[in-house]
Amino acid sequence: MQTKAMVRGAMKKIFFCFLILFIIISYAKTLECPVRFAVIGDRTGDAQPGIYEEIIAEIERLKPDFVITVGDMIQGYAQDTTQLTPMWTEYKSIVAPLTMPIYFTPGNHDITIDAAAPWYKNHIAKPYYSFDYDDCHFVALHTDYYKRPGSVRLNWVADNLESTKKEHIFVFGHDPAYPVGPHVGSSLDRDSATREKFWALLVKYNVNAYICGHEHLFNKKCIDGVYQIVNCASGGDIRNGYGGAFHGYMVVKVDGKKVEVIMKDENGTEKDRFFISGR
Repeated sequence: MQTKAMVRGAMKKIFFCFLILFIIISYAKTLECPVRFAVIGDRTGDAQPGIYEEIIAEIERLKPDFVITVGDMIQGYAQDTTQLTPMWTEYKSIVAPLTMPIYFTPGNHDITIDAAAPWYKNHIAKPYYSFDYDDCHFVALHTDYYKRPGSVRLNWVADNLESTKKEHIFVFGHDPAYPVGPHVGSSLDRDSATREKFWALLVKYNVNAYICGHEHLFNKKCIDGVYQIVNCASGGDIRNGYGGAFHGYMVVKVDGKKVEVIMKDENGTEKDRFFISGR
């Protein structure tokens, strides 16, 4: 009898230990820190002195988990690749104060001649790639591919989006799919048929947002359930007359199923705040 009582007592202790462990794990999950990342807009296209550097300093003070650009980091338009090295050396010195990872998305200033594409891939980053962070999937694209009719890169996008099971998906490119300002007709809308196929993929795979630049202004719109967010210029000249005319950057906070977007100007002053839906 004593042995049975001891066994029952031991079982109770084990049960309570597992119960306490379950409670601790469940509580710890509620305390998980949200993911925060910053998005930097165009630096070039008549770069304004000191603005990009000021934004880099602001982001470093915020300490997000990582930073991603939407292109036009250098002036580019070089006649040969030997001219690219000093441009990228300058750019890397500007972002050197950042103590968190930075991911690059190429723009039209960054890859401007055929020889610049392999040079960019070998020295800076892949023109298109993806990575995961926590429960988020991030995709960076060289959108000039989508300006070319019959681009095979749509297949790459489809395969990539099909492969992820993450709760949130963010796609980055330089050119807007649906431009609203000075680049109407010279963004992904240049080839509207391919643009529509591209957007249909974002809708099909429940992408949270397509984040881009190029227009040097801030604009947001929801198209078939997917947000297009045009990030404002972070150093390039401001394009007036279309709204959202300020220098700044974006901070995105992912907390469980909630995604909050905060637009800030170069001084860190909040310009807009909104939520976008999850998958």
